[in-house]
Amino acid sequence: MGYRIAVASKDGKVVTDHFGHCSKFIIIEVDNENYRFIEQRLVTPPCRGGIHTKSGIEEVLTTIEDCMYILVYQIGQGAEKMALKNNFIVITYKGFVTDALDQIMSAHP
Repeated sequence: MGYRIAVASKDGKVVTDHFGHCSKFIIIEVDNENYRFIEQRLVTPPCRGGIHTKSGIEEVLTTIEDCMYILVYQIGQGAEKMALKNNFIVITYKGFVTDALDQIMSAHP
C-alpha cells in the first residue's frame, strides 16, 4: 500500500520552504520501491509577518490531508504540534528532495 508526501519546495529539486512561508507543496506518491510526482498544490502561507493563525495552519493541513508525511525545511512548534495531532509525520530536511525521499522510503518501505 502506498503513501503520499507533501514536499515544501519551490523547484521540486531541493527542500526549500519553511512550513509557514510555503505557498505550494509538491505531492509525491510512494508505492513499493518507487515514487512519482503527482501534482502541485497551492496554499496560502499561514505565517504573515510572524503571526500564525490556527485557521491558516488548518487550511494548509486540509489541503494536504491525503499525505502521510510533510517534508519541510523548517516548521514552527505550533504548526508541528497541529500536524502531529492530525496524524502527519513531519520531517525537517535541508537538501535534495530525492535524498530525503530515499531516507523516508528506507524507514517506511
